[in-house]
Amino acid sequence: MMKLVLHEDAARLGIRHPAACLIHHVEVVPGPAPALADDIALLMGRLGREGDHLAERREVKGYRTLFERLGYPRQVPAGERLVEGFRRRGFKSINNVVDACNIASATACAGLGLHDGRRVLSEVHVRRAAGTERIRPLYRAEQVAIPPGDLIYACDGAVLAWLGKRDVDSDDFKIDEATRTALLLALGNEQTDEAHNRDVCLHALDLIRKTCRQARGQFLQIEQIEQIEQIEQIEQIEQIEQIEGR
Repeated sequence: MMKLVLHEDAARLGIRHPAACLIHHVEVVPGPAPALADDIALLMGRLGREGDHLAERREVKGYRTLFERLGYPRQVPAGERLVEGFRRRGFKSINNVVDACNIASATACAGLGLHDGRRVLSEVHVRRAAGTERIRPLYRAEQVAIPPGDLIYACDGAVLAWLGKRDVDSDDFKIDEATRTALLLALGNEQTDEAHNRDVCLHALDLIRKTCRQARGQFLQIEQIEQIEQIEQIEQIEQIEQIEGR
C-alpha cells in the first residue's frame, strides 16, 4: 500500500503535516499551455503587487527556519527562489504539468515536489540522510553525495528530493512526455497545517485538470501521526520548563 512515512527525526525539524497526492491520467505536453495563460497572468500580476511581502508570511518564514535547523541559514528555500526567478525573468514555461505545479508553488511561495510516479510504487519515507545516499539533481548528469543529517524523501532507497546543502529534486523522477502518473509532495513546515499543505497540492491538481481533463488525485495515507503528537507534547513541556526556569 502506498503511503507517506514521516520519521521522527524529520518531525523534530518541524515537518508535521506533509501532504502527498498521487495524480493519475496525466498527459504531458511540452511548451506553453493556452489553458493556463490566465492563471500565469494572474500570478505575475500578484507577484508584481505583493512579491516584496511574500517572504514575511509566517508560512514562508517557516521554510527559512527549517533550513536553519538543518544548519544552512543562508539557503534560500525553493518557493522563494521560484518567486524571485519569475519576478526577474518572467514565467518560464516547461510543459503543462510542470507549469501548473510552478503556478501553485509560486502562489503559496512554498516548495512543492513534482515527481514521475512510475517508480513510486511503495512507501515514501521522509527522513534525515544517513550519509550514504546519492541523488542526480534535476537536469544534471552526475550524481552527488548527500551530507548526513540533511532532509530527504525516498522510495525503495531512491531519493526523490533533497533539502539541506542543496534544495533539489531528482532528475531520475523528472516529469516528461512518458509520464502518466505524477506525485505531488508538500512537506510544509512547523507553521503550515494539514489544510495548508493539502491546499497547495489541490491548487496544482486543479490547474493540471485544465489540460488533463481525466486527471484524478488521491492523497496518500500519512503514518506516525501519533508519534508526531507526542513530539509536540514534549516540546510544549520543554517550553513551559524553560519559561518557569527563567
